[in-house]
Amino acid sequence: SGTIAIDHTNAAKVTYLMTKLRNDNMMRDEMREQMFEFWKDHCSADIVYNDIIDKTLNFNKTEAVGLEAFF
Repeated sequence: SGTIAIDHTNAAKVTYLMTKLRNDNMMRDEMREQMFEFWKDHCSADIVYNDIIDKTLNFNKTEAVGLEAFF
């Protein structure tokens, strides 16, 4: 997807990758383009809007969801 995610398990790996990207313009541009396409396909306004409308119009009132579903 071209996205770089860092947490306590992969800091050294991500640091290495970012250093490599700093020194390799072609690789950086390829990853940047991959990231743009991935997130455009997943988070564009029309996709998000249609998802909100669909979930609003097709809401199942009998479904009981509490805060525990988020934890």
